[in-house]
Amino acid sequence: MNPSQPASSDPPNRLPDPGDSPVPSPLDIYRATLRGYLVETRLRSLSPSWLHSPRGMSNPPRRLISVVAALAVRRSSDGSGDLIAPEPFDPGPALVLGLSPLDLFREALGRASAPAGGQNGPAGWTDLSLGLLGPVSTPGAMLEVMAGVTLAERMKGSGRVGLVVSPPGASATGAWHEGLNFAAVRTCPLVLLVVTPGPSNAAPSFQRLETRLERQIDRARGYGVSSHLASISELPELHRTLTGAVEEARQGAGVQLVEVSSGDSLAPSGSRGDPEALPGTLARLRHRIEDEGLLTGASLIGLESELRAEVLDAWRRASSEALSAPPLQRPFMHGGAASLAGSGGAP
Repeated sequence: MNPSQPASSDPPNRLPDPGDSPVPSPLDIYRATLRGYLVETRLRSLSPSWLHSPRGMSNPPRRLISVVAALAVRRSSDGSGDLIAPEPFDPGPALVLGLSPLDLFREALGRASAPAGGQNGPAGWTDLSLGLLGPVSTPGAMLEVMAGVTLAERMKGSGRVGLVVSPPGASATGAWHEGLNFAAVRTCPLVLLVVTPGPSNAAPSFQRLETRLERQIDRARGYGVSSHLASISELPELHRTLTGAVEEARQGAGVQLVEVSSGDSLAPSGSRGDPEALPGTLARLRHRIEDEGLLTGASLIGLESELRAEVLDAWRRASSEALSAPPLQRPFMHGGAASLAGSGGAP
């Protein structure tokens, strides 16, 4: 399955293929991250309980890093590209790999026209032809799943690499350590991406309880795997680090543990009540694009308007389509998917 993008997103929102641009520009990263942020904002409107959950709140630095990770892998629509398992509720990698906002909204709203018939929920987007593996909600379990997947790919000699974005708190679970040890012992072509707060960020309590180690990459020696350290503050270097880790895993070097320091305040640049205000991470990247002369302020506003219009149009289209039969009742939504049938799904 290779869903086509809406006409409004081609060519302005097309991401470069690895052959076109080995290192994505800040503009490429900003476009992809903002697109994912706008989609996630719509999805979060379905559930106030998710909005106020410490584990479910959107973390802009983590979202930007996951987009860079998706841009670092080998992408294909025929099932020959690499595999990514993003965090739950993170649409950025799915969009980079080739799904459209319309596909994601159809699945989240339980529409019959969705890729999986509306049966996967808002965080279970999966398309193996694109290399997208839907996350398991249990912290740490996805590392075990990807360890098995990459072992199978190694035994087949496919050359595919799996990349797992480790959610906050995951390394405090037994499943995480079992998956890492399994993958390490069997030399699985796997990249484990761990994001840690920078000095300016106060780590949530569940993240502070993960380990007494100062750095997650200190675990690598104990498991006998390679490690890499990068920071969100240097996007080209972050991309090169991730690309290098992916290629090392592809060449048979086994598990690559990549730790990225978010090093960025999570505070939004505008009022929390202003839906147009960008998170601090995106606002700073936007300023960098202007400073480097990649786009003028007016052109950026035009790009952002196109993205907002694309996402809003996809939301309205998905909301007006027929529900799956029988419709799923979802506790995270107001009365389940059926309650949106008459309202058009507007938040």
